[in-house]
Amino acid sequence: MCSSFNKIRSIGDSGWEPIVDTPAGAQVVIRRISEMVEDDPELLHYCAEKGLKPGAIASVREVSPDGVILLDVDGETIAVGDRLSKHVFAERA
Repeated sequence: MCSSFNKIRSIGDSGWEPIVDTPAGAQVVIRRISEMVEDDPELLHYCAEKGLKPGAIASVREVSPDGVILLDVDGETIAVGDRLSKHVFAERA
């Protein structure tokens, strides 16, 4: 699993980064959600319900010490935990 995680994170060459590495205050465009999310129906449903999908524009409102990231997406604030944040890739706007 570690090797596939490192492989996923190497996508940074395209200018995309996991939102877990994005600082508060950044404006981003969601570019990719890892295939690992597809294997987790709960996470997949959460992304669909909250509009967290490729092409969505988001603002990183807060990065809390416990790893929860607050994103503003389509006028709503959503919480993204560490289980999901390392699998959502974004490009800074």
